[in-house]
Amino acid sequence: MWMIPNEYCIHVYNCRAAVVRRVSVVRGGSYYYYYEPAANWEELEDAAREAVEGQGGALNLSGLYYCPLGIIQRARWPQRSGMVEDS
Repeated sequence: MWMIPNEYCIHVYNCRAAVVRRVSVVRGGSYYYYYEPAANWEELEDAAREAVEGQGGALNLSGLYYCPLGIIQRARWPQRSGMVEDS
């Protein structure tokens, strides 16, 4: 199975391309993660789409794609540090 090893990626779903980051959570002693979209993902969507298409993907091919550093640097994220402890 192919997996994106990066903390940041482009999530294509419902013909949209959102820049997301992985957020780790500890709940009841269990560890899991989810992907959180950048606050300005819609501003970055055209660049994200171009990056996906440059990798041979398309907006009708849902999945996680590599996100170029230039796009990551333009993304704005909620303030957070380390793992989230969810009670």
